Amino acid sequence: MSQERSSQIKKRRFWVALAILMVGLVFLFQSHIIQRIILDVVYDNYDHYLPCERLPLATEVEAVVADHAGTVNQIQAVSPDVRFSLEKQVCGGAEHADIVIYYPSHAHREQIEKILGGKTFVGTPARWINY
Repeated sequence: MSQERSSQIKKRRFWVALAILMVGLVFLFQSHIIQRIILDVVYDNYDHYLPCERLPLATEVEAVVADHAGTVNQIQAVSPDVRFSLEKQVCGGAEHADIVIYYPSHAHREQIEKILGGKTFVGTPARWINY
């Protein structure tokens, strides 16, 4: 194989590898994988990354919270520093909402996750913020 042909193959491999790397990076940013890792590992937070239009209607979230007031009380009883909030946003002409849970430490987060059995509040999207 000639030197020139070998050089062309190396260049082609370089550009193909670079293209694959770029596509991979775009995928990582679009899928929020990097942000999720940073939020969870570095900041001890969690975000559902749902756009406003995909959140349940505010009235539905209010009903879920009212129906599960005992669970809300259990969460707030973890610590006086734990806050439970229903946050509303208007999009598409309708009011949507999600739950935001504020907690001061990872130990509190673990206790709350144990109460809920996961990261949603009875199927309602929730964001978790360690402050």
